[in-house]
Amino acid sequence: MLRVATPTPLDLLLGFPIPRKAIFYRQLATMVNAAMPLAAALEAAGCQTMPQLGSRMAGMVGEGNMLSHAMRCFPFYFSAFEVSLISTGELSGTLDRQLNSLADQMEKSHRLEREITSKLVYPLLILHAAVFIPPVVVLFTQGMQAYLTVTLSLLLPIYLLALVFFSTYRLVASGSWTRKLLDTALMHLPVLGRGVRSLAAARFLDALARLYEAGITPDQSLALATDACGNSYFADRLRSAHKIQGDCELISATLKRSHLFSVFVVSLIATGEESGQTPEMIGRTAQMLHEELTLDARKLMTLFPLLILLLVGGLVGGLVISSYLSLARMFLSI
Repeated sequence: MLRVATPTPLDLLLGFPIPRKAIFYRQLATMVNAAMPLAAALEAAGCQTMPQLGSRMAGMVGEGNMLSHAMRCFPFYFSAFEVSLISTGELSGTLDRQLNSLADQMEKSHRLEREITSKLVYPLLILHAAVFIPPVVVLFTQGMQAYLTVTLSLLLPIYLLALVFFSTYRLVASGSWTRKLLDTALMHLPVLGRGVRSLAAARFLDALARLYEAGITPDQSLALATDACGNSYFADRLRSAHKIQGDCELISATLKRSHLFSVFVVSLIATGEESGQTPEMIGRTAQMLHEELTLDARKLMTLFPLLILLLVGGLVGGLVISSYLSLARMFLSI
């Protein structure tokens, strides 16, 4: 029986970088599509991205284990969504398609990260300028040590807080019950909750459509696709609705009972069931949700830097006012 690998602190902090993971999935999909043995494909794909990981997974697969089982041993490298999608591909005979799909999603995530980073560069530069420039008078009046004390006392807590937040997120995301708490909290956030719900719904419907196309029964497809949504809270709600409805009920009835999908989405899938085009309609609905999610993400990317700029502007104004007040007090005391 395979055991979960023990991560190093660096593994927990950095994980598997998204650009390298996209290359890993793309190369693996190409070699699997070319009928290359999976163990050899893992060794070759991991050679350029994560050599040690590729060798360990190749050894596990070479011993007769499934790829999804090998991936479960590295929760700090692969998310539950990725593992479930690979498991779906193994069961439906579409492993190469699922690997390509994961590569596409990793590339989209990387592009989104780069866009967010590029939009945040200017506000962050302004923030650092707001910290370093106003206390320049301290540098000339009290010396370098006093200047560094003032500036670093403002920046170091922010850096430490960001590091603690990121490390905590990585630890929580790799756990089981802690992951459930995180997913529940994300689903109920005022603004981001809608995007998290749409992403989970799109992933679920996409996996469901592919399982349907592979000829797997509706109740089995629903159970397997539930694991591929990437959100444990969302998955638990779907399982509860499926348990109440039973295996003989239509998928649209289960989705309606879960209260996770809009009336429009449920009606689209119900129309597909009535017309005998269930997998096609589910696939189109998933694509529509992905497009809506992309538009929402771009809107947030436009608003978020503006909010940061407003925050920085307020901070700069406060620092400038406090600096001039201190100068005024100094001149008045002379």
